[in-house]
Amino acid sequence: MLQTIHRYYRSVLGAAMIGAISLSMLFFGMDFGGSSSNETYAIKVDEHTVSFSDFNGRKREVQDQLRRSLGPNYFQIAGQLLQNLDRQLVDSIIDEQLISKHADQLELHAGTEEVRAQIRAMFPNGFSMSQYRTLLSNLGTSAAAFEHRMGQDIVRSQYAAILQDVSLSSKREAKELLTEEETAYDIEYIALSADNFLSSLEEPAEEDLVAYYEENATDYETVPQVAYRFVSFEPKNYSHLVEISDDDIEFYYSDNERKFSTPERVRVRQIKLALAAGATPDKELGVSALADEIHEKLLEGESFDELVKTYSDDAKSKKAGGDIGWVKRGDLEPKFEKELFENKDGGFTSVLRNNKGFFIYSVEDYEAPSPKRLAEVREEIEKLIKTQEAPAFLSAHVEELYDTWTATGDSLEAFAKSNELKSDVLAELSEKTTDPTGLPGLTAKVIANATLEKQVIELREKTLLVEIIDFSDTHIPPFEDVKERVTADLKQELAFAKAKEEARALFASATGNNGSFDTLKLPEGVTKESKTGLKRKTPGEGPLADSRTRDAVFAMRSAGLVGNEPVTVNGKHYVVRVSKVTPPEQEGLKEKLEEYQETASTQLAQNLSLSLSNQMRRDAVIDINSAVYNQ
Repeated sequence: MLQTIHRYYRSVLGAAMIGAISLSMLFFGMDFGGSSSNETYAIKVDEHTVSFSDFNGRKREVQDQLRRSLGPNYFQIAGQLLQNLDRQLVDSIIDEQLISKHADQLELHAGTEEVRAQIRAMFPNGFSMSQYRTLLSNLGTSAAAFEHRMGQDIVRSQYAAILQDVSLSSKREAKELLTEEETAYDIEYIALSADNFLSSLEEPAEEDLVAYYEENATDYETVPQVAYRFVSFEPKNYSHLVEISDDDIEFYYSDNERKFSTPERVRVRQIKLALAAGATPDKELGVSALADEIHEKLLEGESFDELVKTYSDDAKSKKAGGDIGWVKRGDLEPKFEKELFENKDGGFTSVLRNNKGFFIYSVEDYEAPSPKRLAEVREEIEKLIKTQEAPAFLSAHVEELYDTWTATGDSLEAFAKSNELKSDVLAELSEKTTDPTGLPGLTAKVIANATLEKQVIELREKTLLVEIIDFSDTHIPPFEDVKERVTADLKQELAFAKAKEEARALFASATGNNGSFDTLKLPEGVTKESKTGLKRKTPGEGPLADSRTRDAVFAMRSAGLVGNEPVTVNGKHYVVRVSKVTPPEQEGLKEKLEEYQETASTQLAQNLSLSLSNQMRRDAVIDINSAVYNQ
C-alpha cells in the first residue's frame, strides 16, 4: 500500500487531501449511499449520486450544529458563516466522494470493532445505549447510517494520516530549507533607465521619425470621441404620469400586508446605573455589584418605583417612574431586545450591560403586530406604486417626446426650449470615460449608438434625449498631427536602448574586475546602491521585484555578479552583485528546526493536496444540478 502511495507521490498525484478532509469534517453529515432511482440527483461524481433530500439534510445538519454551538449569537454571526454554504457543501461532498473512491483503490477499510471503539470514545463519561439512542435521535439518523458514516470518517482519517506521513520532510531537508531562508545577503546594484540618457540624445532625423511612425502607426490610433446635447428626465419628477386604479391599490395591499402592520412592541420601565467612559475596574465592579443587589431586591418583591427613585441615574425616565415608553423590535441592541420580548407577558429582565452602564428593565405591556386598515395606508401605497412604476411610464413618455422631436426636424436645443425642458451639453469631443456630472456611463452609450444622430437612452432609472453634435470615429491621425508624440516615443526607445548598452558595458567591466564595482566609471546621474541583510522573505523592490532575479540572488553561495548579463525590471536595467553572504548561526537553527520541520511538512501536504484534488477532479465525471444553488 505504501508503495502505491509513493508512486502517486512521485508523479505529483500523491497529494495529501488534508484540506479536503478537514473541510469534510467541518460538514460531517449524511450518509451519501446513493439516491433512489426515482429522484433527480443534486450531485453526481462518476457513478455515485447524491439526492436533493440527502443534500438538504446535510445542509440542515450544518445549520443545526451552528445553532447549538453559537446559541443566542446564532442570528448575529450565522449569516456570514452560511453565506456560501451551498457552494462549500458541494465542494466538500465532491472531495469526500473522490477521497472515498481513492481509499477503496488503496484497500483502506474500517472494521466493525474500530467503528464501535470510535463511537464509545464519543462518550468520555461512559457509554450507554440510552445515551447512544439520544444522540441518534438528536441527529435524526439511524444506528446503521450513523455507523456507516463513522466508518467513512475513519477511512478518510487513515487516508489523511498515510498521505501526511509521505509528506514529512526529513530533518536534513528541513535544515537545508531553513538554512536557505535564514541566510542573509548584502547586495550592490547599479540602475540605469532611459531618463539617464534622454537629455544627451540628439533630435531624431525627419526620415527616422516617419519610419518609426509608419512602423508603429496603430499605436497612435484614436479612440471614438463624441460631443452631444442632452435632456435628462428623472422618474421622481414624473410620478404624476402613473395611472393607478383602486384594484392596483388593493392588490398591492394584499401582496404586502405584512409591510403595513404595526410592529410588535413592549412598554418598558428601566433602572439605569451609569458607567463613565474609562471607569476603573474597581469602579466597574462596584457598579456591577450594586446592579446585582438591586436585581435581588426586585426578586424579593421590593417596589420597582422605589428602586427607580433610589438608584436610577437616568434623570428623564426617573421622573416618570423609569418609564421609557414603547420599544419595538430593532430599537435596542439585540441582547436587550431578546430579554424584553421574552418577558412580554410581564416581568423583569436580568442585569444587562453595555458601554453606557448597567440596566434592569420591567416589561409593563405588550402589543402584538397587527395589520393596518387599507384606508389608513391608501395614500402611502399610492406613493409607493407611483415611485415603483414611474420609470416605465416616464420611458413611454420620453419615447412620445422623441417621436414628436424627430418629426419637427428641430435641434434638441430648439425643441427643449419650445417645450420648456432644460438641456445640457458635453461640448468638447470626449472619450467614453468622460461623462456629464451625475450621469456615469452616458458617453459610452452615446458612442455605442453613434450611427444615430438623435437617440433615446435608458441610463439606470433615468431616461434621456440625446443629439450628437460632433463625432470622431477611430482612425490613425496623419504624421504631422502626432509628430510631437512620435518624437517623444522614439527618443524614449533610443534612450532605453542606450541604457541597456551602458548596462552591458558596466557588466563586462565588472566581470573583468572579479565582479567588483569599485573601479567602474558610472554615467552622469547614475549611482551605486546597496541593500544589506536581505533574506528570502524580504519584500522585493528594485531589481528584486523580479522573481527570477530574486531566485538568482538567493541561489548564490558566495560574493559575485548575479547572472550572465544585466537584468531588466520595471523599465530599468540593473547590474547586480552579491557583496556578502552570511549563513545563520548553527545554534540558532537548532531552536527553530523542529517547528520548521513541522511547518515545512504541512506546507508540502497542502501543496500536494491541492495538486491531487485538481487531478482527481479532472479525471472524474462531475455533474452538479443547477437547482442546488437556487433552492
